Amino acid sequence: WAIPKGTPGVVWAAGTTTSCSAQGFFLTLSVAVPIYNAMLSLYYVLVIKYQCTDATLRRRVEPCMHAIAGLWAFGTALYSASTGLLNNANLWCWIAPLPQGCKDSWRYGVDGNCVRGDNWWIYRWAFY
Repeated sequence: WAIPKGTPGVVWAAGTTTSCSAQGFFLTLSVAVPIYNAMLSLYYVLVIKYQCTDATLRRRVEPCMHAIAGLWAFGTALYSASTGLLNNANLWCWIAPLPQGCKDSWRYGVDGNCVRGDNWWIYRWAFY
């Protein structure tokens, strides 16, 4: 498992903070799948309902679709990895607080005590 070794309550935890961040990065990239699914639906609407030509789709629409999916997926993954949001999320590493159950600064202000993943619940909501 990529979850850091010694994490309480996790069987076979054998990773490090870095391996956990790497797993969380690739898991976060998977948001591109539903975005591409939505883009495929939009593509069919444009072709069937609005009868867009292949040239118009190829030149104008497809680059935007790829940009939206790629920028959102890589943007959220890079931000999450670079700001320490990716931690043990019980089954795998994803956006989570460290230590589990810590007080975040959004709700508790100066009494917040999260070492990593501060305000994790906001990022989960915003990114997904």
